[in-house]
Amino acid sequence: SVHAINPKLLFRGETVLDVREAEEPSTIRWMDLDVSWSSRMKQLCVTTLVSLAFVVAVAVIVALVRAHGAAYAALAISIANTLFPMVAKILTNVEAHASETGKQCSLFVKIAIFRWVVTAIVITIITPFMSTLTKGPDHLLQSIWLIFFTDLVTSNVSQIMDPVSNFKRHVLAPRAKSQERMNLLMSGTEYTIAERFTNMTKQ
Repeated sequence: SVHAINPKLLFRGETVLDVREAEEPSTIRWMDLDVSWSSRMKQLCVTTLVSLAFVVAVAVIVALVRAHGAAYAALAISIANTLFPMVAKILTNVEAHASETGKQCSLFVKIAIFRWVVTAIVITIITPFMSTLTKGPDHLLQSIWLIFFTDLVTSNVSQIMDPVSNFKRHVLAPRAKSQERMNLLMSGTEYTIAERFTNMTKQ
C-alpha cells in the first residue's frame, strides 16, 4: 500500500516507481524492442513445447536402447547432450528478447532442463528397481559411471574435432565468392555463456 510507505520515498510524494538497472547498450537487442508481450509469450510457448518434445523423444530412444545394455543408453545420452545445444540455439533465435541477458537465460533453461531430465531422471526411471540393489553390468551405479565416462569422451572429442568449423574453414571458405564471406567462414566456433554454465552443472 502506498499509504504504508514513507512519503519521502515516493516520487512527488504519491507514486511508487518501478526502477530497474539498465542493460548495457551492447546487450540490447534493438530489433526486438517493438515486439509485443503477447507475441513473445507465443514464441516462448512454441519453443518450449518443441524443447519438451525433444526431451520426450530422446527419453523414448534412451529407454529403447537401454534394453540392449546400459553402455548403449549412456552413449545415446551423451550424444543427445552434445547435439541438443545446437537445436536449443535455433529455437532461441526464433524468440524475441529485449536483451542478450534474456536470450541467454532462455537458452540456459532449455539446455539445463534437457540435460537434467535425460541424464538423471530418465535413467533413474527406466532402470529396474532390482538393478538398484544387485550388482552387475545393468546396476544403477554402473549406468551412472558409463554416462560420466561417455560424456567425458564425447564432449571433449567433439570440441577438439569441431567438425562444423573445420568444414567451414577447409571446404566452404576457399570457395567463397567474396573476401567478407570468406572471413566469416574462417571465424571460430561461437560459444555461449548459457551452454558453458550448463556444462558446469553437469560436473
